Amino acid sequence: MKLFIIILLALIINISQSIVFLYDTELSPGGEEFLCIYYVQNFTIKYCARAGKDKEVLSFNNSHSNCEKWKFSRLLHENISPWQVLSWSSSIEEAERYAHIYYNRSINFDENDFLCKCTEQSSFGRNCEFQLLFNSTVFSDAIEISFKAKENTDGHQMFGSIICYETLECNFGTLCLDWRNICDRMQNCMNGIDEENCHLLEFNECEDNEYRCMNGMCISQEYWLDVENDCMDWSDEFSGALSSEECALNPLIIDCDDHLCLDGYWSCGDGQCISILARHIYQSFYKENLGCYSMREYYGICETATHISLWTKQNGLCAVSGYNDKSLKDFRQHNFCYYLVRCALSKGAEIECPCNGVNCSILVTDNCRQGNGVSFPPRGIIRPWLRNLYNFDRKWDNTLPDSILVLGSYRCRGFIGNITTFDFYSIPTSNLFADTIIERYFCVRTPLINRDYQSLFQYSNTCWNDSLTFNGHPYGFIDFCQLKFHCYSQYRIRDGFRDCIGGEDEGNHSMPQTNYCYRIQKHRFQCSSQQLTCLPAKYLAIKSNINYGCINKYDKFFKGNGREIRTIVCRKNTDNNECQSLRYYIGNSSLINGTYKDDKNENVDQSSTLKPFRYYCDSFWDELIPHLDEDPLRCQIWICNKEQFQCRTGQCIELEWVCDGEWDCSDASDEFNLNNNLSGHNKRLTGLNERKIQCQTHYALLPFFDICNFDYEYPCFRSFVSNPLDIHKYRPCINQTQIGDRIEDCYGGIDEKNIFEDCQSNMLGYTLRCGDKCQSSLDACVQGDCKTSLLCFYRNESIPSCSKSKDVICLNGTCIPDGRCNKIHQCLHGEDEYWCPLDNTLIDFAYRQKKRSFQLQNIPKIHLLNFPKENHQDFQKKTTLKLISSQLPQKELNYLSYTCNQGLAAYVPSMQDYFCLCPPSYYGVSCQFFSDRISIITHFDLVTLPNEYMINSFIIVVTLRFNNIIEDHTLLYINPSILIHRSLKQRFYLLYSRSNNSINYKRARYFNSTDIRYHHPYSVHFNIFSLLTNNRINELGSFIYPIYFDFLPVFRLATILKFPSWFDNSTFDPCYSNPCNENSLCKPILNQNNSFYCSCKSGYSGQNCENYHSKCLSYCAPTAFCRPGYRGEINGPTLPLCICSLGSFGPRCYLRNEVCQSNPCGLNSTCHPTYDPSGEKPFICLCSEEYYGDQCQYEKVPVYIRMNLTTTTLSDTIISVIQFYDLTTAAISLKLLKQQVKHGIPKIIRYNHGRKTSPPIAILKTINNY
Repeated sequence: MKLFIIILLALIINISQSIVFLYDTELSPGGEEFLCIYYVQNFTIKYCARAGKDKEVLSFNNSHSNCEKWKFSRLLHENISPWQVLSWSSSIEEAERYAHIYYNRSINFDENDFLCKCTEQSSFGRNCEFQLLFNSTVFSDAIEISFKAKENTDGHQMFGSIICYETLECNFGTLCLDWRNICDRMQNCMNGIDEENCHLLEFNECEDNEYRCMNGMCISQEYWLDVENDCMDWSDEFSGALSSEECALNPLIIDCDDHLCLDGYWSCGDGQCISILARHIYQSFYKENLGCYSMREYYGICETATHISLWTKQNGLCAVSGYNDKSLKDFRQHNFCYYLVRCALSKGAEIECPCNGVNCSILVTDNCRQGNGVSFPPRGIIRPWLRNLYNFDRKWDNTLPDSILVLGSYRCRGFIGNITTFDFYSIPTSNLFADTIIERYFCVRTPLINRDYQSLFQYSNTCWNDSLTFNGHPYGFIDFCQLKFHCYSQYRIRDGFRDCIGGEDEGNHSMPQTNYCYRIQKHRFQCSSQQLTCLPAKYLAIKSNINYGCINKYDKFFKGNGREIRTIVCRKNTDNNECQSLRYYIGNSSLINGTYKDDKNENVDQSSTLKPFRYYCDSFWDELIPHLDEDPLRCQIWICNKEQFQCRTGQCIELEWVCDGEWDCSDASDEFNLNNNLSGHNKRLTGLNERKIQCQTHYALLPFFDICNFDYEYPCFRSFVSNPLDIHKYRPCINQTQIGDRIEDCYGGIDEKNIFEDCQSNMLGYTLRCGDKCQSSLDACVQGDCKTSLLCFYRNESIPSCSKSKDVICLNGTCIPDGRCNKIHQCLHGEDEYWCPLDNTLIDFAYRQKKRSFQLQNIPKIHLLNFPKENHQDFQKKTTLKLISSQLPQKELNYLSYTCNQGLAAYVPSMQDYFCLCPPSYYGVSCQFFSDRISIITHFDLVTLPNEYMINSFIIVVTLRFNNIIEDHTLLYINPSILIHRSLKQRFYLLYSRSNNSINYKRARYFNSTDIRYHHPYSVHFNIFSLLTNNRINELGSFIYPIYFDFLPVFRLATILKFPSWFDNSTFDPCYSNPCNENSLCKPILNQNNSFYCSCKSGYSGQNCENYHSKCLSYCAPTAFCRPGYRGEINGPTLPLCICSLGSFGPRCYLRNEVCQSNPCGLNSTCHPTYDPSGEKPFICLCSEEYYGDQCQYEKVPVYIRMNLTTTTLSDTIISVIQFYDLTTAAISLKLLKQQVKHGIPKIIRYNHGRKTSPPIAILKTINNY
């Protein structure tokens, strides 16, 4: 029997790997998508050819080169079922056309009717005329491989497009809109029209059973901290659920395509977010490699890149140096000056550039005589009303604009700033870096003459404080900023992010200690009753070092001295998910005499909040002052992992950190004097000698090399002397044994940088502390309160010729241009390299941040044996990157990988052409436009479903409606038997129509704030159909949700479909009076009390169900329920929607699901069809308690222990306690799974644990009689 199951499994896998289910093979009149294939993961996404703004229609020839023709007569004769035909990949419609005949042999058909069986494993289509790329056999492989193939950013620049949002038309400057620009608090359109109506979201209020995302959207509170991103800004989850960098190279469609960046970050257009500073590609002080994979921050200004020579192509994308720009043939002659400026900035990237950077100065000066400078690009880039200005007489050794030209209009509170060509002005470029939301800077400084108080394009002077939200709550507005130029919700007070220019909304300023977020406090962290913060869980992870944290450190450590909070493992696919501990901790933070009740009713393991042993003596502080966890006296007896280096203090660090130029041991014994007193532990380390060589390399970069002996001394200006800069009187060297002795021997405490604290109680590191002020060494000597410190000896602003941020004035008065921290000794004693970290790009981050992240994420392996020894893993497909065929060269394959942008190219061999399949979030021939859509996350709540319905299956028809017109639809198949074992969210899209009428309506409505506030034409309906035996279909009712925020390009509806307590109770039945006519049935609106709707009977439509459609008789199967017009504008409204009875599926419900007839799950489980529209996972096996695996082929082995103890031991024991433990990976702590109490000692211990592997640890405790 086991052999039979294995063979059957191989057969099923082989079949499922060769299926491509193709839908919508003909474009319905008025439809906006065709040739569709589903991609199903933890979402259901429909990839289609999607018409663009010009409704491009694709046409293909009818080549049958990969088609093996089977006439219907032959199929019937050989009794080949439609279920078998589905695996031939010739489309759902073709298989259903055959099924119509197969199950009703009396139907006449043309003797020439045939169906294609695709012979090439990657081919599909009605005539097998298409092929998947990479020789893929299933669509999911093609999608996943295509994303992995895009790791090279050059390919996107060569073959891709700039993806644009076009529904909102505005003057956006150089770079077109990303849909995320709407309501992101940054004005990317002139007059700030991309921020129109956004106060409705800013001040939005959620219901009591909802979680309020940081951007104002609402989700069901059960979705808070459930390890899946449900808020579009990901603020409902802890760090680690997903990294935005993963978006560029993974098809995480809903997670990434809907991702909104948090404040302080900039969108790359594909879900990836980068720091606002990294968006300014021409600055050189922030070099951390955190740019966009798409390189969107470079578009239109490629020449200004600091680290590479690039040229902006005509389409705005970048080309590498040596590019031949044929579009400039006439341009070079007519605007030679502008061409020279581009050559100068790009270091001669265009092939005909007459100069390559520094040597361009004379050419530019000689050829550019109109004015003093030029704007590049000619239109705004950071904002449409800000232009980068380059002076003609400048040096071209850097690409930083000399100034920023302000010209245009931007909205402020109570006025619009309107800077015309008559009164434009410029500001220093560095001012752009002072604030993440630069509009605040300009609103404060707008001259009175340029303030238009009558313009419609302004923020309300009163911040709409007399307004109500859509659900009737007054706006939560407190005028908390001293400089009143923007309107903020009171929920932004003490939320961990600075909104006011002066930061008075955060920290412990003069603002009263009032709980401003009391309505959402159960989902926000409150430091204490004296410090009423409103911190989301996200900021407990990514903002643990912010200036506005808890005084008691409760936001960093559990209860201030427990485990570090950001080490909580709140992620999918982990052995112990600790989300419930975090929910409990946050929920209880604001409760004084109560206890937070977890919505998920999970048991909270409080041991997970304790500090793991591995955090002791690891060189990082996990306790408050005096940081006893890193005390050298206690750490001397600590035992390090055998692969780790042990400091002389006893601390344990990674071997790779030794001699890397950064102190990790508090006494710097990982960087100095490694040859002396080497411990026995370190002598056994493999690779330590190689690390020592690197130390010598780093010594060569230290200052005062001609004065100090680096074998035993460390160079620094001496502390507590009259003039530390007098290095001849006060020798700038200390003994290396003085490092980390808690005594300041070097000025500024740089010898104690791993011992002393900065102003936020973090390690001092490279922070400059002057009194109670602290500044990062990044800008400490350029601006701020500490720039007069002695550590800034190298700067003198009174000497203009040597006053740039990187210029150095040596101790002997010599000026070294750009000599600061460049790893070259240029001053006499090398003091230009004084107080310089080895990696200059990290000094604006928390000290040793990368290593801390590594230490938290890389958990030491605990070598415990699993039982069974070989833990079987469920079958997973392995894919490799291959060419489609020899006729498609690698260059063309590269082109096809990128040309569809975030979509997928399908190859047409007979035409040697391709077409793009776009996910719903994009449209156009190259998927080059962002679509308007509703993003839906939901699940069917079984707890509230009456018991008598638990045996039924359901179809949920989800529709997006504009008044009574359906725009889009999707079908959800629900099997309660599956959901009981595997809770599953439904994640999918509904699209707004892009018909001319729809687009014109949305554009006009966008500027009609009254209409948006009081009229809500869009709604989402969930119509629930119960599938009964004997082909009966019973509509139970509908959940109806109005869409208030339809002015947003993308809106997230995240809700749970819960049946009300009155459902199926005739006493409270709103349809009791039978108010509907004979063509309809009264059905309850399940999320609105005492409400109903009249549901048209099968075949009828109209406001009063007055229209009958005879098309239903010929189109839908006789057992189906026909809904005319329900396909919607997207799919084409001419054909009706067929709702299939139990066991049937397909657009017309003629196909029958026969996947479980062959019993693929074997004897140990029950087979259930999934109705997976991709066809790749057609069934699911629900295992009996003793088995597990994809097809329940593996047996769970219980614990069985036979005790072999002496008679004396048995007689002495009164009680024994047997405990079975699991090991929590992150905390490396024990979690009790089962406890048994026995009289005496049992001879046999049995534990049926129901897990794939047994608990790794069992402990026997005995109580003896003495």
